[in-house]
Amino acid sequence: MKRMAFVSVCLLGLASCSRRDRATDSQAPIRVNVGGKQLEILVEGTDKGLPTVILESGLGGRIGGWMKVRESLRGVTRVVSYHRAGIGGSQPGPRPRSAVHIAAELRSALQQLDVNPPYILVGHSIGGLYVRAFAGLHPDEVTALVLADPTMEFRESMTTSQATRRHQLIWRADFERIQNVLDRVHPKMAELAAQSLLSLEPYLSQVPAEKQEASRDAWLTEFANRSRQIEGMLSLMTDSGRREMFATMESGKTVRNHPTGDIPVALLISGKPDSSNDADRADTNPTRSADYVGWARDARIQRYTTFMQLKANGTQMILKDSGHNIPQERPDAVVDAVNRFLAGDH
Repeated sequence: MKRMAFVSVCLLGLASCSRRDRATDSQAPIRVNVGGKQLEILVEGTDKGLPTVILESGLGGRIGGWMKVRESLRGVTRVVSYHRAGIGGSQPGPRPRSAVHIAAELRSALQQLDVNPPYILVGHSIGGLYVRAFAGLHPDEVTALVLADPTMEFRESMTTSQATRRHQLIWRADFERIQNVLDRVHPKMAELAAQSLLSLEPYLSQVPAEKQEASRDAWLTEFANRSRQIEGMLSLMTDSGRREMFATMESGKTVRNHPTGDIPVALLISGKPDSSNDADRADTNPTRSADYVGWARDARIQRYTTFMQLKANGTQMILKDSGHNIPQERPDAVVDAVNRFLAGDH
């Protein structure tokens, strides 16, 4: 899936996040009853006394997206991949589609299949939030986490009214213009958009004074344009995908309130831009200037670095030759990280 930029740096990159995985599978998953609904789950390899590897996809991601990772690991240990509720042949699950509910459904399915802990959890994109929630809620069952370009929660938990007051303070004369945009989008997306726009302030504050007004105007225009695109994108998404997006703030609160403690983490970070669309060219879109692109890249990596500084057993690697879809572009990096944990090398 494309990077969910509304959580990592800014909502303005979200409109292109919903591409489906196109890899195919030769094996069929089985179905497990979880809370009266069927989940498709694929268990490969055998229990050799090592932790079982659990693969959690990005938004709308399917089992096929992990094909190369699974092929490399299933001869070493047991590997589990699955379709979350509402994806593939898995039936829709109860709302909200938050990290707490998703982790609980996965855990229930594993218990029914006698796939017992310990687990190494691997999460891509929004799946990073889900495996962190699982580990935070059930730390005794998880030996390690591998996070591939994971979606990150906002730095602080903020109510809509708090975000509104911050907009009034920071944007002042543009506040009404911002509110008009937020009033036209889905309330759940407006909540995300409000905080995402605030994340731009560190960049805008460093723009030279003579360019401030023009820069802010360009960003507000872009904010309005992308908000309209997101509304169109929501109409094309599956209900499960929309519900997971709508629950992103709640999922972020879960990982904030249930940290993973001293569980070892390997963080894989994409180092290559995903998009070459005209909308992302500086000559056609002033919000994609070289200084902004550099700032956004550095800010994203700094957020990951700050997160990892809290991990006593954490390591991170920037993959300069991979975009956001690390499981398909650099499956070897995912496999290597898992194998290090399987070998006891933290």
